[in-house]
Amino acid sequence: MRDKILFVDDDTNLLQSIQRNFRRSYECAVAADADEALKILESGDRFSVVVADYRMPGNNGIDFLRKSMERFPDTIRIMLTGYADMETALKAINQSRVFSFLQKPFDTGDLKTVLEEASKEHHRIQRIHMDSLTDPLTGLYNRRFIEREYARLMELARRQDSRLAVVFADIDNFKEVNDRYGHSAGDLLLSAIAETLAGTIRGSDLLCRYGGDEFVILMDSADIEHAHRLSERIVENVSALCIREMQDMNFSISLGQSAFPQDGETMNELLIQADKRMYMHKVQH
Repeated sequence: MRDKILFVDDDTNLLQSIQRNFRRSYECAVAADADEALKILESGDRFSVVVADYRMPGNNGIDFLRKSMERFPDTIRIMLTGYADMETALKAINQSRVFSFLQKPFDTGDLKTVLEEASKEHHRIQRIHMDSLTDPLTGLYNRRFIEREYARLMELARRQDSRLAVVFADIDNFKEVNDRYGHSAGDLLLSAIAETLAGTIRGSDLLCRYGGDEFVILMDSADIEHAHRLSERIVENVSALCIREMQDMNFSISLGQSAFPQDGETMNELLIQADKRMYMHKVQH
């Protein structure tokens, strides 16, 4: 997958030239001013790098890059400037943590080198973040990641007047597996359930191991009915699960659902409601 790069400059000829030269290497988006650029960043697409001119209509590049840093801290920032003074450089570094500068006029080779370095830095940061945001046993996202992503998805749902659903899942009789077969078997079951869940959800859904034998699924642009239908497929797929080391076990999973906005607005409110419904499902079955 190619990195997405946003170029912000009021020089339309420059933007067209950049698109021609780099569209094979990157997914390029362009904006003529800061307001347009922020709308693009907030559209939900994840950009690896933002390249902005120091001078632009209605806003200077430092202010724009500072705002983009506050809202999208993982995006690498590059500034274009026709002014090579140290004061501008220090201000940009202090206020918006600019990764690199490129003085106008520049040639394509210089920009290519800077973009390659910025892309490598973005992927290095992403690897560090992923190590802290994934569960080492299952390879799924962890609780920290899902809580961070919920805030982003909630803001997007509010802005677009769309829905957001949560599915809370708990493996049935997990303690029995650990008691009968040992904790290594429990780990094997967790990994198998994680793989089953990952193979059942939509490509746009976010799945995490929330803790112990609990999993959470965030469903963007989905209502409670979508969550119920997904839950039915999960129950069916888990019941068909066969693990060689535990062939005499029948596996099942209990699930509860909730949705924004009717069941709450915060992550905690939706999880509490989904957890209650999950418990009711477990008691009834």
